[in-house]
Amino acid sequence: MGTGGVTSTGGASGTGGAMNTSGGTSSGGGPTTPPFEYVLSVGEVTTWRGDARAAYTIVHDDTCNASVDNQFNLAAPALNERGLRATFGAIAEDCSRDGVWAKLEALRDAGHEICSHTWDHQNLPDVAESNLAAATSLIDQAKTELEANLDDYEVATFIFPYDAFNDALVSHLQTSGHLGARAGDRGYNDTNFADPFRLRFDVYGPGYSVYIGADGSPCAGYSEGNDWDATSSECRFYVLNHYVDEVIAANGYGIRELHSVEGEAWEPVPITEYESHLDYVKSKADSGDLWVDTMEAVVRYRVARDACVAPTFANGTLTFAAPSTECQKYATPL
Repeated sequence: MGTGGVTSTGGASGTGGAMNTSGGTSSGGGPTTPPFEYVLSVGEVTTWRGDARAAYTIVHDDTCNASVDNQFNLAAPALNERGLRATFGAIAEDCSRDGVWAKLEALRDAGHEICSHTWDHQNLPDVAESNLAAATSLIDQAKTELEANLDDYEVATFIFPYDAFNDALVSHLQTSGHLGARAGDRGYNDTNFADPFRLRFDVYGPGYSVYIGADGSPCAGYSEGNDWDATSSECRFYVLNHYVDEVIAANGYGIRELHSVEGEAWEPVPITEYESHLDYVKSKADSGDLWVDTMEAVVRYRVARDACVAPTFANGTLTFAAPSTECQKYATPL
């Protein structure tokens, strides 16, 4: 549990069942064993893991596409060096065609999440307009392909190409084995966000961020759609770091959408600015202000802290209630 758990003094820790608090004698007429005193308590579940003030996920889109190879070469090493975990949104057809499964396994082994970014990165609402079944098949095909090629792995979350979605597509995700989706407005998620399939986020570069043109900010002089290199480094840092500050102040959950680092991809982040942002994020994690983890980890924790009932302790017995279906689906340490 987040701020307590089951503890004991003078004896073994307990995790359930009745506990004998009386002393006794050793066999064979030996000396009397002194009585043990057990002190058990059930702590509260904290809002965010580690009692952090807020939660944060970096999501790299378009993984496996050749234009974002620097996710493997630059982004992942920078994350790993700092002990930070992120989510990588894989385009399954590209992963299969280019045979990059070993690279994805390396990401997973480092603690990162591989989520689904559809089969071939089509705009799903456009496909669904004439054929909903064709659109949902692109969701299902991606999940199947990723799970078939990643050893003992279940794809848990989904990010829509072009951040384009509709109610029918979100409803399909809810019944197709996914746990959550990036499918909301620009911004951050409240402390107690109710729907893990409607997660809000902010986009880099600055021309697509909620902060573009913000009065009194370094981005005030820029307009929606400006390319990243048409904005100042001050504006780019503001987009990346001020979002974290606002998420912490609100005790919420922020999702930062990125693509690649350097290179010719859409809106790449310069490596020096990416590393500087990671250092900023790590400083907030080290201070206890921010829990940095994958979308799957945060979604599981958020749902489980409501769906999973804390155990009770009475008359020497620690009792766990039967878990609900929702608790079992989103099971995670609390």
